Amino acid sequence: MKRRYRTQVCGPEAGRRHVAWVKDVWAGRMLVATVSANPDEGTRYMAVDHLGTPRLVTDACAVTRAQHTYYPFGFEATASTQDAEAIKFTGHERDLQGTYGSQTDDLDYMHARHYSPGLARFLVPDALRGDPRRPQAVNLHAHVEGLA
Repeated sequence: MKRRYRTQVCGPEAGRRHVAWVKDVWAGRMLVATVSANPDEGTRYMAVDHLGTPRLVTDACAVTRAQHTYYPFGFEATASTQDAEAIKFTGHERDLQGTYGSQTDDLDYMHARHYSPGLARFLVPDALRGDPRRPQAVNLHAHVEGLA
């Protein structure tokens, strides 16, 4: 199991913020649970789909804490405010940039670049440039070569 630590900002109380640690527990490339130092959060178990997207979040008593549904390309159909889990579409971390409850400017961090589910696009082109002798390789998004 691979473990990764991240900090999570818990709800503001009288203008102060409490930062608690959260440990993600992975089985291979799939997120299976998150363990929080916040006693209200505790351990949350994730039921993920074939892409690694957490679809169902339960607690230790198998009580449903959140259920996520997504439109194609990652825009969340259910309320994004139902839990504080940062791991979203395809198992990548979603940076909540905008106002609380708005997902129009949320970005998914996909290790090499950011992806916008609202635009259904990566925000920067691939750093890899194509070969001018192969027309499809000149595409700014090199990952599309070979899909035809």
